[in-house]
Amino acid sequence: MQSVLQLQSSNPAIFPSTKPEMVAHNSHAPFYHQASSEDIANGFYRRLYSLQGQRSTFWTSAAWRAHDSSSLRRFNNEVVLPRLTRGM
Repeated sequence: MQSVLQLQSSNPAIFPSTKPEMVAHNSHAPFYHQASSEDIANGFYRRLYSLQGQRSTFWTSAAWRAHDSSSLRRFNNEVVLPRLTRGM
């Protein structure tokens, strides 16, 4: 909450001065869940990527790419969207 208040006070022209209310919170843990080297050697990523396009479903998130939003956007634009539109 402190970071929200700091952002708010640093940008008064954009954010209202009323105190925000936290109405919901969800944990996204474990954020850095990783496959073990043994799982990778046994084909974890090959099986993961084989799911792409099954039942016309395409997956994207940090499970498929690094935890980096610019990398995820690039992955969506260069991999997921072309495959998705090709299937239409």
